[in-house]
Amino acid sequence: EQAGVVLVFDAKGQVLTRFAGRRPGEQLGRSMDVRGDEAAVASSDRVLRLRDRKIVFEMKIPQHLAAGRGVTVAFADDRDGDQRPEIALGTPFANVNGMPEAGEINVIGSRSGTVIETHRGFADGQHLGRRLFGRGHGDRAPPQ
Repeated sequence: EQAGVVLVFDAKGQVLTRFAGRRPGEQLGRSMDVRGDEAAVASSDRVLRLRDRKIVFEMKIPQHLAAGRGVTVAFADDRDGDQRPEIALGTPFANVNGMPEAGEINVIGSRSGTVIETHRGFADGQHLGRRLFGRGHGDRAPPQ
């Protein structure tokens, strides 16, 4: 199985840096979102925030959430007032209140790395968080 690789390119298509998965089956880059000069990247068991070709935030995903089957990520609007976008973490195969694979979305604080908001699926097999869509407009104004 693949560990995964994330490549960061400049505007001319030149590779600026490369981030490789640490172990077979990690699937680094399984889900990504880009906002301006930052990227949120997920693997089967961790989330990274990349800026200026460096890892500025890394979080291990608890096994009970990811269930070894991966996650999705997207940038979310600032929720904690620090003027920085948060990371939404979708765990679609999480069991919620006895409901298998109902799924869950956790919003992670950009500076604290702690869960500041949670949304849980309400039906067996709902897979809440299977797809997340960030705003991803970077420095541009969102479309009207």
